[in-house]
Amino acid sequence: MAHADEYTLTEAITSLPVAEEIRDGYKRELYPHWKDDDKNGCTARSDVLIAEAIEAPTVGAGCTLTGGVWHSYDDDVMVSGSSGAGNTARFE
Repeated sequence: MAHADEYTLTEAITSLPVAEEIRDGYKRELYPHWKDDDKNGCTARSDVLIAEAIEAPTVGAGCTLTGGVWHSYDDDVMVSGSSGAGNTARFE
């Protein structure tokens, strides 16, 4: 039986073609999956940011996130601040 080639995550990602991002027409509000299904006061987007943080953000009133550090698997860099993490494709 033939087996597919095996790659590490980093090898697989670096083998993908790279193109400029085109975000024309994107509107976050068109994607209702960011709602607060678990009723904990945070949207699913914030829940993901909290769960994926290398250094946890501070969670304030209304689930406002400040601080925090995330690892971007896309380009192998550390991202600081929840607004920076929110700009990465994997959180959008």
